[in-house]
Amino acid sequence: MNNVILNIIRRLVPGMIPFALLCAVTFTSCRKIDLTPLLKVATDSVADIGFTSCTLQGILLDPGAKNISNIGFFWGPNADFEKGSFVENVSVGSVKKGTRFVAQIQGLTPATTYFVTAYASADIEQVVGNTISFTTLDNHGTVVDIDGNSYQTVIIGSQEWMSENLRTTKFNNGTEIPYISNDTVWNNLQSPGFSIYNHDSTTYRIPYGALYNWYTVNSGNLCPAGWHVPSSAEWQVLVDAAGGNSVAGSNLKETGTAHWSEPNVNATNQVGFTALPGGHRRINGTFEDLWYIGYWWSSTEEDTQYAWQWSMSNDVDFVENNGGYDKREGLSIRCVKDQ
Repeated sequence: MNNVILNIIRRLVPGMIPFALLCAVTFTSCRKIDLTPLLKVATDSVADIGFTSCTLQGILLDPGAKNISNIGFFWGPNADFEKGSFVENVSVGSVKKGTRFVAQIQGLTPATTYFVTAYASADIEQVVGNTISFTTLDNHGTVVDIDGNSYQTVIIGSQEWMSENLRTTKFNNGTEIPYISNDTVWNNLQSPGFSIYNHDSTTYRIPYGALYNWYTVNSGNLCPAGWHVPSSAEWQVLVDAAGGNSVAGSNLKETGTAHWSEPNVNATNQVGFTALPGGHRRINGTFEDLWYIGYWWSSTEEDTQYAWQWSMSNDVDFVENNGGYDKREGLSIRCVKDQ
């Protein structure tokens, strides 16, 4: 059709057809066409999704014709990456079409949905790919004791722990654990026994739990079936997973001052252990340190008189472990799942 029109114009207007008229008549753009390859990137997938970590994966669909300065991912808890999101730059060398890249992400919150999109930068140009979402695994569960008490649990590293203090009144075979109210009896006891702080079950049994002597621990059937009182070595595994002895107290303690006395230094409850300061019952029968210190027995004894315990305080970051606790003391219990 265009050739027909041009032949007609040539007959009507002898000579050279003006370039502008030719462009107008043929409906052809006379602007310079930029055939430079475009920089393109895509968000491929998310792999190895765990409770607090994952692997982001992207692909460079086309590097374009410019030098790539960096490749990476925008990610965060919402799809608006300009508001409170994080950026993970992935260092790359020479790149080509089809280059794949990954980034390991740590410190995520369990059972939480995140959004991610890959990006690439070249000179002053930055392009982003498609946005996808992923949800981290839920590390919480429940366990029920012989009394019917239900406890929240949390997976921390390779272990699953109760995130509440034990409050059962029976061994897991149904046998009653003796409740000891008399101070003299408590002082002389070298067999299983327990009590509640200040003998006030209404006020303190929830959330602080019960206080058990070590002879109760040593029975081997204090925790729900399939669970046990952790050894000192198992406590150390927990503490290492929470950052090590010097800071684990802050990462294990419940936040705020609803159950802890001020200042509850740097408490983040980062791993979901929700440590509470249930205090203890001394061998003379008196109660101390509620709101200030949490003491927990391990199953590890030091000798015939003493056993190992672990503690956290409201005014320090660290976790303390001590083998010099008299087995007649009444301390809190956290159970860990059998492996």
